[in-house]
Amino acid sequence: MGARLFPMKGKRMTKEQLSDFREKLDEHLSHIETEVTELRADLLKTAEVQPMFFRNWMDHARIEGDLNTRIEIHELKRACRSQLYFALARLNAGTFGLCQSCGEQIDFRRLKAQLAATRCVGCQKTEEAEQVVCRPAEAWIKPAQRWKGFNWAS
Repeated sequence: MGARLFPMKGKRMTKEQLSDFREKLDEHLSHIETEVTELRADLLKTAEVQPMFFRNWMDHARIEGDLNTRIEIHELKRACRSQLYFALARLNAGTFGLCQSCGEQIDFRRLKAQLAATRCVGCQKTEEAEQVVCRPAEAWIKPAQRWKGFNWAS
């Protein structure tokens, strides 16, 4: 076990509880890995399709919107996968279930609902209150690269 930044407070989880969390993490990781692989294959297949000429701009907008949505879902699944791997690493290091902000034990019910939780409810509320509420527009508008140079006038 690695050194802890905070002394452990509260009750420790039992080996059975840790084993249950490991099983759930492995199960979720397996499921997410399958979804990420399928989404990636779908996106790569879409990228191989040559640009088509559409009857009107609405067809193009619909397809572009659909592609952007699938890209965003893929990115969210990849982020979820990273969080689950990080939770598994914390479990292996012996720090799973400890708040990274205050060192307190994260409530068992919270961990059951959110396996990748890294903060207790109080610290999470504080963190969210300090975050910026809105992202800049360029952070969520992702134009597809395959439509670069498309002649919109024709």
